[in-house]
Amino acid sequence: MKEVICLKCLPHSGRQNQSPMRSLFRPDLLKTGLFICIAVLSVTGMTWAQAGQLDTTFATKGIFLLNSLGRQGGSTRVALQTDGKIVFAAPSGDPQQSNNGIALVRLNTNGMPDASFGTAGAVVFGVDHTVPVGVAIQPDGKILVGSTAGQNADGAGNALARFNSNGSVDNSFGTGGHVETLFLGIAGSAALALQPDGKILMIGSSALARFDSNGQLDTSFGTGGISALPFLGAAAIAVQSDGKILIASATVLDGVHTSGIIVRFNPNGTLDKTFGLFGQIASLASGGLFGTASAAVVSSIVLQADGKFIVAGAITSKLINPPGANRTGFGLVRYNPNGSIDTTFGTAGGILTNFGSNPNATAFALAIQSNGDIIAAGQAGSSLTFGASSLALSRYSSAGKLDTTFGSGGTATTSLGSNASAISSLAIQSDGKIVAAGSIFSTVNGQFEAQAAVTRYLAQ
Repeated sequence: MKEVICLKCLPHSGRQNQSPMRSLFRPDLLKTGLFICIAVLSVTGMTWAQAGQLDTTFATKGIFLLNSLGRQGGSTRVALQTDGKIVFAAPSGDPQQSNNGIALVRLNTNGMPDASFGTAGAVVFGVDHTVPVGVAIQPDGKILVGSTAGQNADGAGNALARFNSNGSVDNSFGTGGHVETLFLGIAGSAALALQPDGKILMIGSSALARFDSNGQLDTSFGTGGISALPFLGAAAIAVQSDGKILIASATVLDGVHTSGIIVRFNPNGTLDKTFGLFGQIASLASGGLFGTASAAVVSSIVLQADGKFIVAGAITSKLINPPGANRTGFGLVRYNPNGSIDTTFGTAGGILTNFGSNPNATAFALAIQSNGDIIAAGQAGSSLTFGASSLALSRYSSAGKLDTTFGSGGTATTSLGSNASAISSLAIQSDGKIVAAGSIFSTVNGQFEAQAAVTRYLAQ
C-alpha cells in the first residue's frame, strides 16, 4: 500500500535574500517553484513502534520529499541546529534548463518548513552545474554550504557559501557571501568540515584547503592554504580533537575501485608521518579482513570520543554471499588512533552486513549515538545504479555487533518507489532520533536527476 500526500508549501524563492552576485546566487535557477511532497511507506519487518521505524510525528508518516529535481545528480546533506531545527541542502534545478542550483531548506522539529527562514522555508542559490557536498552550522548559528561541480559541468570548481540564521546571505563571508571557482580536483568529489576554532576545511578529489572564518584562504596551512592529497577520489573528512585531519578516499583508477586510502594531516597541513606508513593506511579491504577476493569503496568516516575512528562503505566479498557469488554489503572497520586496525571491533576489526534478499548494499553515511551505538546508512536493492533500491540503515553496538533491537534483526529499509534511492547524510537529535537525508534517483532522456528526501527514524 502506498499513500501520497502533496502539499504546495514552498513557492519560488523569489529575489528575497539573494545576493546581487548573480554568478553564484541565481534567483532564476528555478522557474517552476519548489513543492513539498510527502509520501512513503514501505518499511520492512515492523508493525509497531520500535527502534528503526519511521517516526510518524515527523512531516507526514516520517518522510519529507522536496519536489524539485537536481539536474546534475548529487546528494542531500543535513545538519542540526542547537534548537533542533533541521537544515538541509539539495540539488535543485529547472527541468527546462541545463543549469542547476542548490536549495537550502530549514524544517521545524516536526518536519515542516520553517517560514522564518528565507522565503517560506527555503533559499535557492548556486553556480550553474553545482551540487552540495556539505552543510555545517557554526556556533553563532550561521550556515555554511559547500558545493562542487555537477555531472555536466565544464571544469572542476568547488565553492563555499554562508548564510545568516534567517537565510539571508552573509555578506561578511568571502565576496558577497561566497567563495567560488576553487579548483581542488575533478568534479563530483568533495566534503566539508568545521574546526573548533571556526576555520573551514574543504576537500576536493585531489587537494585539501583551509579557510579562515571570513572565507579567505588560510596561508598558514599547507602551501598558500592548500595541501595536495596522495590520491584521487577523496570521500570523507573528520577533524580530531587535537586538530589533526583524517581523510578517507574512494579511489577509482580507470573505472575500477581500489580499496581506498586513509591519510592524516597535521594541523598545519603537512602529512602526519606518525600515522600508518608515512601518513597513510589502506582502508576497509586491507589485510584481507573481508576475504582475499574482497574489494571496497569507502564513503564515510566518523570519530569516537576515545580517538578511535570508523570507516564505512561498500564491500564486495564472498564472505557475505552464497558460495561462488559476490554480493555487496555494508562494511565497517574501526581503527586505533595510530592507524592500526582495532581487532576488538566486530570480527578482527570489522563487520559486514547484508540486507536479506537485496543482493547489493552500500553505506554512505555514519553517525554515533550518545550511548556509543553506531548508525550506518545508505541503500540496498537489486541494483545500486538505477534499479529499484531502498533507503537502508543498520545499527551496531560500540563493540561492532549488529543491534537486533533495531529494525528487523539490526537493519531497516524504506522504499520510496520503483526508482533507486539512497541515504547520503545522517544527524542524531538530542533525543536520539535519527535524521537521514538522501535522494531518489532517476534518468530522463539520459539526464541524471535527484530528488531530495529527509526521513526521521525512532532510536528506541
